[in-house]
Amino acid sequence: MAQLMVSGSRFASASKPRLALRRPSRHLAVLGLASLGRALSSSSREYALTPRAAVAVTVRRPTSPPSYCLIQRGKPPGEGRWSIPGGALELGEETLAGARRELAEETGLRDGVSWHGAPFTTSDAIYRDDDGRVRFHYLIAQCFCEAAPTAALAAGDDALDARWFTLDDVANAGGDVAGNCRRILARAEALFAAGLLPGDGEGRP
Repeated sequence: MAQLMVSGSRFASASKPRLALRRPSRHLAVLGLASLGRALSSSSREYALTPRAAVAVTVRRPTSPPSYCLIQRGKPPGEGRWSIPGGALELGEETLAGARRELAEETGLRDGVSWHGAPFTTSDAIYRDDDGRVRFHYLIAQCFCEAAPTAALAAGDDALDARWFTLDDVANAGGDVAGNCRRILARAEALFAAGLLPGDGEGRP
């Protein structure tokens, strides 16, 4: 019994192990904040804190009747649906430069197109999830160019396919065509018929 008491006393008086807690160095803390900043600045397009700037390119081909280029989206938003070629602007990229880049990447069209010198309208692309939260929000500068009657398309980047559509084709496609595509194309055709597109010719190759 005495031995048990002694053992208990020894156990009770034994010092508890201490964890060596070190404060992170200032250098590591700065690196951590920098990494966080980069993560936020290059975060996913989904559930962003602010709308993202984007461009789209209405490409008119002077056939009879006139035809317009649409691409089939390979990624969200609008995956699987037909829409006007375009995508997000890169930091420091001017609007028409971004429009040319996106058009070349998604359709293969580079040379032989005449550009209007500025966006002819803007639009919003807002997609919500099942809970009503905004999953994607793009503010899109709608640009315009005219291609040759024989211009061929070659889908690339995140475009699954690229084809020419008449306005009737677009109207008959129903839900296969994304968002306000019909309205944008109809507006472009009306402006072209009025002699306002391609317009002043600025921004042409």
